[in-house]
Amino acid sequence: MSTFLRAADRWAILPKGSVIFCPDKWAAKVGRSAGGEPLAWPAFLAANRAWVSTYEVSPEQVRGEKPIPDSARREFARADRVVVATLRGHPVTLLPARP
Repeated sequence: MSTFLRAADRWAILPKGSVIFCPDKWAAKVGRSAGGEPLAWPAFLAANRAWVSTYEVSPEQVRGEKPIPDSARREFARADRVVVATLRGHPVTLLPARP
């Protein structure tokens, strides 16, 4: 039910489904296990801004009622960072958009 972001010997635990974009070059930093020192999300994000960013979603997007715009997804690819969905600044599971 969780996803881990790892940076060296530090890691943060996130809700499963909160990582909404991950470039291939950062895939090894996203996983199902952790080791080393746990960090709270705000501290982990501050220390890893070079490769982690956030995208604030709406409650409708969280429930899968509204998709993330294609323009935002193109920007994720252009930025070349791991993108975490947040609601009010906190990582959140994002359900797949329903047709």
